[in-house]
Amino acid sequence: MVARLPELLFSGTPGKTVLAISLWADESEAKSKRHHFLCIAGYVSSANRWQRFRREWLRMNLPQPFHMVAFRNPQSKLRKELGNSKDIERLAERIARIIRDNTIQGLAVTINPDTYEVLTTQRFRSQYGSAYAFAGMMLWEVLRVWAEDTRYRGKFNFWLQEGHAHADELMQKIWAHKHNTNPLQNIIGDFGFGSKAEHPPLQAADALAYSVYETCMGLKRIPVIELGKISRLHCSDRFIKDRIAEIKKHRESGLTERRAMNAVERDARLAIKQQLEFVDKDEAGNGEPSV
Repeated sequence: MVARLPELLFSGTPGKTVLAISLWADESEAKSKRHHFLCIAGYVSSANRWQRFRREWLRMNLPQPFHMVAFRNPQSKLRKELGNSKDIERLAERIARIIRDNTIQGLAVTINPDTYEVLTTQRFRSQYGSAYAFAGMMLWEVLRVWAEDTRYRGKFNFWLQEGHAHADELMQKIWAHKHNTNPLQNIIGDFGFGSKAEHPPLQAADALAYSVYETCMGLKRIPVIELGKISRLHCSDRFIKDRIAEIKKHRESGLTERRAMNAVERDARLAIKQQLEFVDKDEAGNGEPSV
């Protein structure tokens, strides 16, 4: 069973072990007749920075829990409560600054769930998951790519916003990954669910996921919110097909379950490195990829 989030992460209690780096993630999903969009995104930062983020975020006295989709909608009840356009602009700048100052890296994975459904079989999805679980595991691999690039050798906590229909499925895959990986190579620390109301870092993840949605949909919202450095992967048709082919190849190679899984993950990270987009919204508020 996946545990709920322990308060230890914020306690700072002397003598208690708090793992150094945590990823907090949330999703943004939109479906219409023309498109079906899903983004799973979050921020990586240290325990000390997340503690500071929490203090500064709560000091803004935003209505809780804060949802970016309401903040970006000029007709929402939230916007009317927060004041005039100048007030909104100042608050947007403050929200962005607090996120940028207290996080190390934003990570995001996007996918079209309808495309994923067409490209995969029911048998494949029963073994390797829904589009949400697939995107979530690719987010984990993007995190590992970031760790390799920055030469971070520690473990990560992984905290996910509760409530999505396939959230349990993704967490079960994280659990299986942790327990099927060589202990010397395992980088998963604690993991589980949290809620935006209790854990403000998930509100930052929500802001990032919705911001990526705005960028991908070409929405020009005012004011622009510059949310810092982001590594973004889109699971294109070709990317999904290649992952399916590699899984089949390694499963049929005669390797043990653990070795086959390691080979699949290694190939995924190589592909991710080739396709990852790097967006620096400190410099490019328009959200265009800049390498």
